[in-house]
Amino acid sequence: MAEKVQSSKGFRLNPALIKWCIYLCHKSSAYELISKGKILHLPSQCTLRQYSNALNSSAGFSNELDEQLFRDMNVPTLQEYQKYVGLLGNETFIREGLVYDKSTAKLMGYCNIGNINNHFFWRKNIWKRI
Repeated sequence: MAEKVQSSKGFRLNPALIKWCIYLCHKSSAYELISKGKILHLPSQCTLRQYSNALNSSAGFSNELDEQLFRDMNVPTLQEYQKYVGLLGNETFIREGLVYDKSTAKLMGYCNIGNINNHFFWRKNIWKRI
């Protein structure tokens, strides 16, 4: 029989639960209903923000990810017609609750995709090497 939790503070959270809470909090208003309705003991939105900002991420295109995709695709073995790809950007929005990070002087939650021309120039050089 599980022990009764006296307080919602001070208990260890399962990583799967944290991921689910972050997803639910960003995609639906149901998170607030569940946490305020005492249906489940869920971490506060402040706690979720701390978990989601634990890793430094950057906006824009990831050259490291592109290199990994090229390695996994084994580009030199592809036919010429198989090397043509298209990138499509569908949605852009600015979300509520932007947070200013004092340590880096950056606005968290704002998406700046960077200069697309620099990325295409870098991409062209990668294709020349392959």
